[in-house]
Amino acid sequence: MGAAVHRGQATRGRDHGALSKPGLRGVRQAAAEGRSRTRLRRLPACHAAQFHDDLYPDAATGGGIMKAAVYHGPNRPLDLTEVPTPKPTTGEVLIKVHGCGLCHTDLHYLEHGVKTFKPPPIVLGHEAAGVIAELGAGVETHAVGDRVLIPSVYSCRQCEYCRNGRENLCERLIMLGNHVDGAYADFVTVPAAVLVPVPASLPLERACVIADALSTPYHAVKNRARVRVGDTVAVVGCGGLGLNVVQCATVAGAQVIAIDINDEHLKTARSLGAVETINSNEVERVDKHVRTLTDGGVDIAFEAIGQPGTITLGFNLLRKGGRLCVIGFA
Repeated sequence: MGAAVHRGQATRGRDHGALSKPGLRGVRQAAAEGRSRTRLRRLPACHAAQFHDDLYPDAATGGGIMKAAVYHGPNRPLDLTEVPTPKPTTGEVLIKVHGCGLCHTDLHYLEHGVKTFKPPPIVLGHEAAGVIAELGAGVETHAVGDRVLIPSVYSCRQCEYCRNGRENLCERLIMLGNHVDGAYADFVTVPAAVLVPVPASLPLERACVIADALSTPYHAVKNRARVRVGDTVAVVGCGGLGLNVVQCATVAGAQVIAIDINDEHLKTARSLGAVETINSNEVERVDKHVRTLTDGGVDIAFEAIGQPGTITLGFNLLRKGGRLCVIGFA
C-alpha cells in the first residue's frame, strides 16, 4: 500500500520550486483513459476437471456448481475445474464475476512460491468486478443486478485502526484470493458493505483493475506521499502501477517525470500526463539528470518496481526534505 520515506539531507538543496524551467512550465494534462497491458505467456493445459469439496469447507454452498481456476501450489498450472457455488451468508452478496485482472502478486504465488494465508487449494484473483446475483440475509443496501467493484483488500470496519481511518492497518484485514477464495471463478461471495458501485458507462472487464492496479497508486499518491498542486514528482518504473501513479499525480496537480527502460511505456506515460520522460538506459546518471531538470531534485519519488537498485535511485532523485514512496513488489 506504499511506504513513505523522508529524505533528511541531499548533496544539493536549492529551491525546490524549480520546475519553472523551460520545457516543464505550466504543463497540466488531464489523465487520459488507458492502462498498459502485459503480454502473458500461455499457461500449460489445465488438469482434467474434478470436484473439490475442500475449497469451501466453512462456507454454505448454493447447491450448484461453477467453474473456477484453482491454485494447488507453485510451479504448476491452475486447475480449471468445477467447485460448489458459494452461498452468501448474513451481510454478504453473491457476485457473478464479469472481469478479474491478473496481478503480478498472482504470478508470485504461481511462479515463486509466495504463500497465501489460506493454504491451497484456493481460488486466486483479487481485481474483480461483476453483477450481484443473490443477496444474503440482512442486505438492504444493494439489489440483484447492481454493477459493483470488489476491493482487493477490505477491512473489518470495527477495530481501532478502522475507527481512526487507518483501514489499511486493520487487525482483521482480508485480501481476496489470499485470505479467502477469490474471483478466478464464475461467482464469488463478499461482504456487501465493502462494494463500490460501477456506472453503466464503464465496462466491468475494465473496471475490475481499479480494485488494485489503480487503488494502490491512488492510496500512495493521496494518503502516503500527499501529493499537492505544484509538487515535482518522479515515477521510477512505468508498468501497470507506475502508469497509474503518473495519472493520479497528474490529476493531483503535480509535474511528473517518468523513468523507465521501455520507450513504449514512456510514450504512454507522456500521453497520461508526464511532462518529461527518461530512458535510464540512455542516460549515464539519471539522478544527476533529474537534479538538473529540477534544480536540486524532486519533491516526491515513487518506486514502482521493488528492486533495491531502483529504490536507491528513487532516494537519490529527491531534493532535501523530499519523500520516497515505495509501492513496487518484485
